[in-house]
Amino acid sequence: MGGTWDNRNEAASTRMRVGNETAKYLFWSTCQSLKVPDVVPDNPNHLAPWSTWDSPTNQGLRMIFGFHTNSYDHADYGKNFGKNYNAGQTFRNAWINASWAIAHNQIATVATSGSNQQEALQRLNTERLFQWSSVARNWWAWSWTGGFTQPFPMMAELQKPTQLEVLLLGARQFDEKRVAALASELGFSRKEVENMGFLKDGSLAVLNGKGRLLVDEEGRFQATLATANLGNTRAIAKDRAITIAQKWIKDLNFEREGITLKFDSLRPTMMQAGTREGSGRLEEPFVSDTTVVFRQTANGLDSVNANHGLVMVTVDNDGTVTHLHNSTRVVEGTSSVPRLMPGIPKNAASALWSDEALLNQQFQQKLTSEGVLRETSKTLDATLLESKTGYDFSGAQSAGIVVQRDYERASGTLTAKRYKVRVPLFA
Repeated sequence: MGGTWDNRNEAASTRMRVGNETAKYLFWSTCQSLKVPDVVPDNPNHLAPWSTWDSPTNQGLRMIFGFHTNSYDHADYGKNFGKNYNAGQTFRNAWINASWAIAHNQIATVATSGSNQQEALQRLNTERLFQWSSVARNWWAWSWTGGFTQPFPMMAELQKPTQLEVLLLGARQFDEKRVAALASELGFSRKEVENMGFLKDGSLAVLNGKGRLLVDEEGRFQATLATANLGNTRAIAKDRAITIAQKWIKDLNFEREGITLKFDSLRPTMMQAGTREGSGRLEEPFVSDTTVVFRQTANGLDSVNANHGLVMVTVDNDGTVTHLHNSTRVVEGTSSVPRLMPGIPKNAASALWSDEALLNQQFQQKLTSEGVLRETSKTLDATLLESKTGYDFSGAQSAGIVVQRDYERASGTLTAKRYKVRVPLFA
């Protein structure tokens, strides 16, 4: 749980009753809150969503959102979910992508139910309007992000940056003129393009009955173009998905002067259904769609971000592109003078990168300042999950070189919290 209540930081669903009044959608921004049975290494007992969230706990919920794994401690899950929803995504996709925008190595999960298998799967795949009515729980269906290729090796294998330079970023590239051109190219009518406008949160949007284009306040472009066809459960071949994504990137001019992309990973989104009726039945899991991820790169270093400096193309098993994401920035030049660390000499940055003890000290100070570690902690009391060196593309005017590490720290007997921390190297 996010805090200690009554000297406890864990919650038991057996002591809860939810959905009996007005709440029909339950969001858990906490570790291991919605387990799925097919991810065995993290679930040796094969717990399914109904193991935790069936009767008597669940007395009328329509959908439940949570995590199979330990999750990252972050304030932006709800904010990201809202942005994705505004971009036309279903509840399922909005939650999975909200988690993905924070970290790529946690497994977000979504579950629902219905009177039969088809109804449960259909609700999981398409629901995006909040409703007051309860649903049957004869059949359950759930979805999660599957395994993907880790693009970054651990710290010991990382190569030292060959050039200590800050990237100078141009103005945000998705202005009204370019969005109008993209909308026309993606099949929006002239009238729909002319009705382009701003949402309450400041996002620029083009809408029609089937899709939506959106540019948020950070200049990030998203497009929802179609719903995955669940009638085809045979996963699209990886090479075909990559080829389709590369063609769309070329046709939409997502890679151009000042923007260099490299293939990063494939993210399959999984679905499964089952029932507890009779002797019980668990259907085989299947891939509903595959997201092809490309990462922005410069000077031999990649973007370290989970939601900046990326192009992502989601393709269903028919080869239909359902979603687009572009959070790249045009690099207009470089500078040997850091912007956020004025006065730091290059040899100091090089020494920091080469000195593991000094680097650990920097991360310990960062974790302490953010309240993760106590002031009295003499050691970095957390498990290192991942470390990478690259450019941080989240800045408004420049992208500096940072070392980013993911840590996990026990928060109870069964769970732990995860943290993503960056130490600037040359920024």
